[in-house]
Amino acid sequence: MYPQWILNNRENYEFILKHNKEYLKSGSVWLKSYFCSSVDDDEGLIKLKQQYQLERLKKGRTDLEICFRAMEWTFQQLLSKTQSDYIGKLNAFEILKHCSDSRTTVNCLCHATVLTEVLLALGYAARKISCLPIDVVPFDNHVVTTVYIPSLKKWIMLDPSMCCYITDKDQNILSIPEIRTHLVNDK
Repeated sequence: MYPQWILNNRENYEFILKHNKEYLKSGSVWLKSYFCSSVDDDEGLIKLKQQYQLERLKKGRTDLEICFRAMEWTFQQLLSKTQSDYIGKLNAFEILKHCSDSRTTVNCLCHATVLTEVLLALGYAARKISCLPIDVVPFDNHVVTTVYIPSLKKWIMLDPSMCCYITDKDQNILSIPEIRTHLVNDK
């Protein structure tokens, strides 16, 4: 259960963030290899890469441009809707095939699944992140993709449902912890 001060201020997310400046680390499990699949070892990623000719997303681009192009490609392949009509298997190949055949709408989880697996197929470390609201009865969430950009030497957040990312005032692309820090510190 949440402390009373959170319950009293649950509509004021800025207040809650400012009073919880640090991430809780106790009990957390940090996965290292889960999101770093090798394309050579994963039949699903090989099939995805070949069927959708994903290598063409790389041509003449930097690592950051490749990831942006993968996000744009994902956005163009899928129709978006808060509540998904898709009820099939939750993997990129099946989602893309189903949406192509039926023009079915999908939610943020499906968008993030496709982008994450496209990035993995292209050789990038990537993972889906569920963004949960703090509320007594959680009623909604959002799922995004984070990807490690070697040239930046950091993780960044990509939102394939909205085809966007977040930057600071100097146009530096932010990671999820950096976004949180900027919100807490009014940047």
